[in-house]
Amino acid sequence: MPDHAIPEQLVTLLHSVSEDRRLAEWLLGLEQHPPAARQAALLRMVAEIRAAGEDSAVADAIAALAQPHLFDAACNTLRELGA
Repeated sequence: MPDHAIPEQLVTLLHSVSEDRRLAEWLLGLEQHPPAARQAALLRMVAEIRAAGEDSAVADAIAALAQPHLFDAACNTLRELGA
């Protein structure tokens, strides 16, 4: 997979996030944080999802956002979706 490609599970997540203004604002708001703080916030969310026994595909998609190139692509996609 090329570095610029967004995994399908992440695309699905972004469509859902774009429909939830609160989540979209949270994710886009992470752009203002240094990369390490952004990664920590994302991985905290992943840990909470996994601890609650929720959908592992969602946790995996959010974990992928810890990669800077995927995070940037995700934010651009959210904006394109109108979030």
